[in-house]
Amino acid sequence: MNNVLLPLTNRWSDQVARQAEWKSELLPRQKEFHMRYVHAPLTSKSLKRLFVVISDALRYEAARDFADRLNSQAGKGWQAEVDALLGSLPSYTQLGMASLLPGAQLSLNTADATALVDGQSASGTENRDKILKAYAKGRARAILSEDFLSLPISGEGQALTRDNDLIVIYHNRIDRIGDKRESEAETCQAVETAFDDLDQILRKIASLKGSQVVITADHGFLFQQEPVDANDKATFPPAEQLTFKNRRFALGTGIEPMAGQKIFSAQALGLNGSWSAVFPLGLDRFPRSGSGSRFVHGGTSLQEVVVPVIKLKREKKDDSRPVEVELLSLDAKITTSRLTFSLYQREPVEAKKRLPLQLRIGLYAKDDGALLCTPANLRFDSEASEPREREQKVILELSNASDRYDNKLLELRLEEILEGVATPNTYKTVELKLQRPFGNDFEDF
Repeated sequence: MNNVLLPLTNRWSDQVARQAEWKSELLPRQKEFHMRYVHAPLTSKSLKRLFVVISDALRYEAARDFADRLNSQAGKGWQAEVDALLGSLPSYTQLGMASLLPGAQLSLNTADATALVDGQSASGTENRDKILKAYAKGRARAILSEDFLSLPISGEGQALTRDNDLIVIYHNRIDRIGDKRESEAETCQAVETAFDDLDQILRKIASLKGSQVVITADHGFLFQQEPVDANDKATFPPAEQLTFKNRRFALGTGIEPMAGQKIFSAQALGLNGSWSAVFPLGLDRFPRSGSGSRFVHGGTSLQEVVVPVIKLKREKKDDSRPVEVELLSLDAKITTSRLTFSLYQREPVEAKKRLPLQLRIGLYAKDDGALLCTPANLRFDSEASEPREREQKVILELSNASDRYDNKLLELRLEEILEGVATPNTYKTVELKLQRPFGNDFEDF
């Protein structure tokens, strides 16, 4: 790997060393993302709703690969184009995420490297949601990918798209795996798994009638399977104060230049403040105990700072949708070890318009999510015009483990099974109370 990576990084570092400011004549700054890819489309008359997916540490090459796969697979329904931005420095999550938000001024708290947008914290989904809502006059939502995927398509899913013009989905697979010493060796597999996650997110967006999506990242990363060479280890430079230290950068004041390192002032990085940042050039890492060293980011390498932007559009208008199913004859309390109810297919299947629906039905403990029965898989594909013929009876036998949940809330889950997707989508959920006063020893007599 170093036969390619080392000479490429060294030659690029020579260019970085000559820069007085962090900018490029070819690539827009990451801070311009919102204006270019969010504000401009949303203020046009042709777009009513935009989904933005921010995938932590989705490197440019990986994003390009994912876009190529989408374009090469007929029937996926998405056309993809890939642009690139010059990522903010330091190239780490806090600043990268803040750079993708609306706002005029970016700054850092140099004690803990948290980022601020116009003086407001940009740390965490809740704070980012506040910034987005202020921009969109309340019609924006920031949501974690796992929460988005668990939303029922009807009900909460419909409310999400009805009430918001901008929906920003935060996805974290690559950085969560690679950024830990015990799992950094799994980085390549994490990238592949991230592709599966993104594909599932796109399927969910399509089911909510989303037609335009932008996928981007907060930063890239450097990774090598073999241990870091001793020659790639740097030392922190002398300084009045180094307030924050990372493998690929440090923040502080009065930093003295050393060979093989680059110092930028906050202003040169396009940030507010009177501090400076120092970066080891090439593949060098600063020493940090307790953290991994094969997966790193925060520095100036091409792999860390070229941020992808995938623009996605639905290839054609698709009016088809699965048939809708509703619950019938369901009591609010479970008093025996058997839960019996009916599911009603509201309309007949119709070619190219109303498609079959495959559901997985299970009963779970509300407090810890334990599965308390053998799930039932039902397919709703009836073409019958008579409503009674589109009704199916469901019987769920509670397991012995359910005895521990007497007088507690359970959750009946209806999950949509999608072809090619490992994890089902939540379709509907209903809370029920397990209440069996005398146990279940004689319930069959």
